[in-house]
Amino acid sequence: MNRARLNLFGSLALTWLFAVLAAVGVYAYMAHLDLRHVRETLMVAPRVEAALAAQELHELRLRADHLAMDPAFVDYVAQSLVPNPSLGNAIDSTSIADLLNARRKGYDLAMVLDPDGKPAARSGTLLDDDTQLRADPAIAQVIKTLQPVQEVRAEQGHIILVVAEPLLRGGALQGVLFTARELGSAFAKAIAGTVGAGIALVTTPAQDATAMPESGLSQGILAAIRDSKVIRQSKLTRTQLIDLRVAGPTLPALAAPLLTRGGQATLVALDPGFDPMSAAAGTAWPLWLGILVLAGIASGLAVLRWRRTDAPLEQICTILERGVQGDHELVIPSRGAATPWRLGELITRLFAQMSDAGR
Repeated sequence: MNRARLNLFGSLALTWLFAVLAAVGVYAYMAHLDLRHVRETLMVAPRVEAALAAQELHELRLRADHLAMDPAFVDYVAQSLVPNPSLGNAIDSTSIADLLNARRKGYDLAMVLDPDGKPAARSGTLLDDDTQLRADPAIAQVIKTLQPVQEVRAEQGHIILVVAEPLLRGGALQGVLFTARELGSAFAKAIAGTVGAGIALVTTPAQDATAMPESGLSQGILAAIRDSKVIRQSKLTRTQLIDLRVAGPTLPALAAPLLTRGGQATLVALDPGFDPMSAAAGTAWPLWLGILVLAGIASGLAVLRWRRTDAPLEQICTILERGVQGDHELVIPSRGAATPWRLGELITRLFAQMSDAGR
């Protein structure tokens, strides 16, 4: 193989090597951009959760205020909490429970406690441990200060909103109204719909995760969330970007601690359908097409240069070698670009003159 062909093949090889390297670089950069976009989207989730939780807590407070400030309700509760001889000097818990059942709208739990904090009647099954409620710090604070208390808790495997209101008549404490609402399926669905990501609400220790089918989280993803060391740690103090190892691709996720009392609660946000390879390929293919076109043009120019310049020059060199060896009866074909063509013409004339002089 002559030198001109070697140069041609070398040029083509370098051209396509650079094209491949450029395609790989484009892919890596697009994968980086896609990952950054996903993470920026996930970073919105804690702010959305905080806004929605504040809205839910405000609504619960308004409902509890409306009930606790109803004089008829307070009077009925006060009368029912007085020991009734016909009931064996017991309070009329049934009447209070019936009233709570009738008035419980927007609560998962509505409960009345006596002025000492002893549970008297309830409506709802959330937080069904009445013994624990007797020592509840929010109830103790309401009894002490006669001021409402509202907070978000992680308790008994639930993330709940709590509002405790004093039941006052003439400035005297008649009892305590304790209301609660769980931040569960509907709440997770609302966050997921707003952010456009899968959402899981996890309590620590992470024995269970609450996630909606609408959030698109499979059992495999939930298992990966529960097994994550970052989420399982006793106290997550700041928002962290993590990688969840699921069967298949590693999913970028975000773990954010929720402001709760009691146990630890964590918001986990991720895109369950994120595939870094397909995502990068989907955005990189127009640039890949451009690289392919440019590499094709460069290859075509290399071949054209070889045909118009390198190949004619190689032919001239071959003929000159014969001329050096004494053969002056040579004619160089006129071909190629202007310079090789002119060079061939001049050498042919030179050989003709040398041949005439030799005669």
